[in-house]
Amino acid sequence: MPEHLRALIVILFISTIVFFVVGNSARKLLPEKGDYERRRNLWFAITLTAFLAHNFWIFMLLAGFMLAVASSSEKNKLSLVLFTLLIVPPIRNEIPGFAGIRYIFDMDYLRLIALVILLPAFLKQIGSQPRTRFLAATPDKLLLGYLLVNITLVFLVSSITGTARTSFLLFIDIFLPYAIASRLLRDTNDLSAAMFSYILGVTILAAIGFFEFSKRWLLYSTLDESWGLDWNYGSYLLRVESLRALATAGHAIAFGYAMAIGFCMLLGLKHRFQNKNVWIFMLCVLALGLASSYSRGPWAGAIAGSLVFFLTGAKKGKNLGKLILSGVILIPTALLTPLGEMLLEPVTVESGNYDYRQRLLEISLGVLLANPLFGAFDFIYSPVMQELKQGQGIIDIVNTYLAIGLGSGLVGLSLFTGFFLTIGYRLWRQIELQAGDNPAQGDVGRSLLATLACILVTIFTVSSITIIPILYYFVAGLAVSYVRLVTLNNHSKL
Repeated sequence: MPEHLRALIVILFISTIVFFVVGNSARKLLPEKGDYERRRNLWFAITLTAFLAHNFWIFMLLAGFMLAVASSSEKNKLSLVLFTLLIVPPIRNEIPGFAGIRYIFDMDYLRLIALVILLPAFLKQIGSQPRTRFLAATPDKLLLGYLLVNITLVFLVSSITGTARTSFLLFIDIFLPYAIASRLLRDTNDLSAAMFSYILGVTILAAIGFFEFSKRWLLYSTLDESWGLDWNYGSYLLRVESLRALATAGHAIAFGYAMAIGFCMLLGLKHRFQNKNVWIFMLCVLALGLASSYSRGPWAGAIAGSLVFFLTGAKKGKNLGKLILSGVILIPTALLTPLGEMLLEPVTVESGNYDYRQRLLEISLGVLLANPLFGAFDFIYSPVMQELKQGQGIIDIVNTYLAIGLGSGLVGLSLFTGFFLTIGYRLWRQIELQAGDNPAQGDVGRSLLATLACILVTIFTVSSITIIPILYYFVAGLAVSYVRLVTLNNHSKL
C-alpha cells in the first residue's frame, strides 16, 4: 500500500477519536443545529479527496465545490472558514497563463477558501449596513497604508502584470481575512463559535502532530508527490534526534504557532464548556501538539500569551500570586524529571542557531539603516547579506519584522506593527472597562489579547511562511470584532 494511503488511514483514525471525544460539547458550542455534523463530514470529505485525488487540480475542483456547498448553508461563514482552514497543507501550483502571460498566480488551498467563501461574503457585505463599512477604523487605515506601500514598491520595479498580480494576492491573502473576521460576525456568540471552530480544527492537528513526533512519521509528507508536485515545505526536521511535528503546517515553527494560537484562544472559553473535562482534554492535546513542534518561538509565544491572559481582567492580582506559586512548585519539579530535561534540550543545544539569528539581526539592521524609509526590494542580493547563506544555499530571514523592514523600510514596518499594536491597545482598553461586569465576555477578550501577544512574540522568530500570515490577520480581525460587538452591546444597554 502506498505511504500516503497508509497515512490517510492513521489520520482518519486519530481524527475520529478526537471528534468522538469532543462531539457533545461541540454540538452545544456551535449555535446552529447540525453545524457540527456538517463540518465533521466536510473535514472527512476534504481529507479523503486530498489523499485520493492524485492530482492537484482535481482536488482543488472537488474541494472548491464542497466548500461552496457547505458555505451556502452556513450562517456563520467565518466559523466554517476557521474550522476548515488547516485541513490540508497549503501546497502551491501555478495557474497557467495565456496571451504572453507565463502564469496567473500561485494557487493553494488557503486561496481556494478565500475565493470560494471569503470573496463572495465580502462582496455581499459591502455597504450592507453602516457598522460593516470598511476602512472606517484606525487599524483599517493602517493596514490599507501598509498594502499601498507594498503595491507602490512593486510597481516601481515590476511590470503592470506583476503589479496587478501582487495587488490581487495582497487583497485575497491579507485584506480579505482581516475584513471578513472584523466585520462579518453578528454577535459575541458568533465570535465564540468562530474561535471554538478554529480550536477544534487545530486540536485534531495537535493529535496528529503528537503521533508524528512519537512515531517519527510525517503523515502529510508525501501528499505533494501524490499530486505530482514538489513542495518546498513539509520535509523531515530533527532537533536533538527527535522528529519535529508538522501536520498540515509545512514547517515545525508554523505548526507550533498554530497550536499556540489555539491554546491561548481556548483559555478564554472555559466558561462555555458544560463538561470541563472536555476543555481540559483539548487544552492538554494542544499542549502536546505545541511540545511536539520542538519550536522555541511558539513556546515563548504561548508563555507570553498565557501571562497576558492571567495578568489582565478583574483578578489579575490573584492570578499573579497563583502564577508565582505554580512556578515555584512546577519549575524545580519539571527540571528533576526526564520530561523537563527533554523540553530544555532545544533551548540548551544548537548554539549555531542562536549565532545565526544574532548575525542576521546585526547585518539586517545595517542594511535597513542604509535604506531606512522604504527598504530595498533586492536586499536579499546585497553583498553583505550573502554572508548569511546557509548550507542549503539560502538566506533564511527568520524574523518577520526584519523581513518587512528590509522589504518596505521603517514606513512599512511602522504601519505593520502599528496595525497590531493599535488593535491590542483597543482590546486591552475594552477589557479593562468591563472588568468585573461580565467575566465570561471579558475572558473571551483576554484570550484574544493573549493570542495577539503570542503571535507578536512568535513571529520575531520566523518569517511569514505557509499558514503564518493568514492566521495573524484572522486573529487581528477577531479582536476588532470583539471590540465592535462589545461596544455595540454596551450601547444597547444604555
